[in-house]
Amino acid sequence: MDALLAPEARQALEALALSRSPAPAGILLGHKRGSRFIIESALPTTPGYYPPQRTYLRLSAIFPDRIIGFFSFSAEGGLVKLPPPPFAVGKIFLCLKAGPKGRLSLRAHSADYGRRLVLRPVPIVKIKGHMP
Repeated sequence: MDALLAPEARQALEALALSRSPAPAGILLGHKRGSRFIIESALPTTPGYYPPQRTYLRLSAIFPDRIIGFFSFSAEGGLVKLPPPPFAVGKIFLCLKAGPKGRLSLRAHSADYGRRLVLRPVPIVKIKGHMP
């Protein structure tokens, strides 16, 4: 399993990194092809790792079958401690950090079931000519 971040999604995330909000967060729109998450765009929503269930259900109605994950600029350590809600299972989560000169540091995980609910690391595939 891996993830491909489209240039448009990367631009949206880079723009959000400039936000004065303490920790921008939101949903990732795209689709899955086989075991690859293809992230096409990012939409800011509510702060935190995951939106409230009510917000998620409303967004799902607006973007049917297009929500493939979530993103947050919050510290990654809290994500591991926070159990994902049921609607996050099978989706991808991007942990972002704005670095020097506006460069983004990206780490991806997917929520999955093993013996219990776990977050598994997901590698991000580079598009030739672009750097994730």
